[in-house]
Amino acid sequence: FFSRPRARASMRAASFAAPAPHPPWHVIPGRGRIARRRRVETFAKGERNGTSDQSKNQTQSKETQHSDRLVNRGVLLSRRLGLVSLTSGLLPSGFGVAPPSAGAKLNLEYDGVPSVAYAFDATLEVVALRNSIPPQWETEFGKVTRKGKVSISTAATPKDVYSDLKKSSSSLGVLNGLNGVGFNAAMTQQQPGLPGPNGFVPPTEAQLAAANRSKKKANSTTKKDGKTKIAKADVVSLGDEFLGPAVANGLVLPLDESVLCSDWYQRLPKVWRRLGSRNFVDGTMVDPPAPTRRYDANTKRGFKPTVVSPNAPGATSVYGVPYRWGCTLFAYRVDKIPKALLLEIERDNGGFDWPDLWRPEFEKKLAFGSGARTQLSAALRSENFSANEKNGPLSSQKVTDKLHQLREKQLLVQDDLQYAQALSNGDAWIAVGPSDDILALARKTSLLKVVVPKSGTILFSDVWVVPATVFQKNGGPSPLIGNWFEYTTMPGRVNLRSGLRGGVATTAFDGETIRYDLNRMTGPSGGFVGDQAENASDDSAETALSNFIRNAIAGGDATPGDLTRGGMPRDDVFQNSEFLEPLTPRATQAYNDIIRQWTAETRK
Repeated sequence: FFSRPRARASMRAASFAAPAPHPPWHVIPGRGRIARRRRVETFAKGERNGTSDQSKNQTQSKETQHSDRLVNRGVLLSRRLGLVSLTSGLLPSGFGVAPPSAGAKLNLEYDGVPSVAYAFDATLEVVALRNSIPPQWETEFGKVTRKGKVSISTAATPKDVYSDLKKSSSSLGVLNGLNGVGFNAAMTQQQPGLPGPNGFVPPTEAQLAAANRSKKKANSTTKKDGKTKIAKADVVSLGDEFLGPAVANGLVLPLDESVLCSDWYQRLPKVWRRLGSRNFVDGTMVDPPAPTRRYDANTKRGFKPTVVSPNAPGATSVYGVPYRWGCTLFAYRVDKIPKALLLEIERDNGGFDWPDLWRPEFEKKLAFGSGARTQLSAALRSENFSANEKNGPLSSQKVTDKLHQLREKQLLVQDDLQYAQALSNGDAWIAVGPSDDILALARKTSLLKVVVPKSGTILFSDVWVVPATVFQKNGGPSPLIGNWFEYTTMPGRVNLRSGLRGGVATTAFDGETIRYDLNRMTGPSGGFVGDQAENASDDSAETALSNFIRNAIAGGDATPGDLTRGGMPRDDVFQNSEFLEPLTPRATQAYNDIIRQWTAETRK
């Protein structure tokens, strides 16, 4: 009974109000249960009516002390950092501003590391590529972090995201930030009606005029072009092939040095850390900074922006956080290609490979997706060159000849949308495209079989990036950006039972081997490509009955190594695979000359 007033007092202290003193039991006359109950009711009533002068004076003195200390230190207040209860005392008269939605905070310390506890839910705006993350992540994120909530919207393709990044950055004046006013102006300019480095101050006339113009422009635009989504986003999903151009054009921001001691950066394999590390001048890959376990005030704080300007102190070369990956696959029509030809390909190469695309039987029967770079990669790989060969089509005359032969004789269509339709209609016999598209198409019909090139394939990855417009948002970047990177790269997010379908988590692949043990498996659930039925690898916990049920659900004709049903290539295929890096200026110029030649011939 006597602990209930203390419990209420502790709850009020957690809500950032000064705890009220306990009632003076010894000075109130009367004994017994009734007298004690009256004393509690009298004290509670006086506290609600403001008659407890001692409590009131202590509360006011503590608020005043907290307010002065916060402002004098020059802390950057935002909608996530200012105390809501102090807003009215800091604002000048006549300057009405709504209180921040996630303003209250409490400085805590765990194992000597300062941290921040938020009294209200912080928000995180994410734009993800369609079908690149499970839908349940939106609800699970808040349950795991217990600090806020995430709002997820989707974009159709990486190209659409890149185009929207350019539109948003151009409209807000942060495009090509290194060559103009750029990042520093975007980060230091105080927004109208928002907290600034020195507390709450009235906006200038120029800021009010700019805010009115942006408001009118926002009201006149629609959300169909995705511009509004990108402009409001804290984190955006981008294809790794667009990461280099995005960095070079100043569309995304680097992460600061505090990420080097984060858990997600520690467990991310080096191949992925290198993929996300770029030179801020031209966007080329660079060696990633080494992880560190230093937990001090300079590397890990309770609240520190995760992103900074590229030329700011503490900026790193880490621009992206890869969270899933896939590869280029072949899909062919089993009802169109003669069985004798399939047996010949199996006998000669042990399966489909890049040189098979130039067989005379496949003239005008090929469909390519993923842009013109895929054609150059196919020509280079067919001649045993790397897809990132610095000389590009000038590496060999055979490469140049194969490019022309592929374009003029073998290729039926080269389009991200039409190539799948051509394969479905039977006009094309073989399609070359990303695993997301190929596997989704193959699962709709039994007339398609999916294979991976025997000599290695082209890998791709989706990465989280922070757009350069994040500092133009009301309140700046969300404090949950680092939590989102942590959540999406957790080992618990790994799902290898579906194989390549939906992508593979980056934490399960180090560039050479896939860690099936993260799902308590000894191999892929559908077996390795090329395995016989009796040698198919499976989860050790499954029984013969469960295998029978799985095959029945799959249609009764599941074969080991079927990529559409959980099969995976062996590790040696991935060891011979590679990511696409930006072409050198010499290779780019040579390939563009060839494309211009094709365009001129088509117009004739």
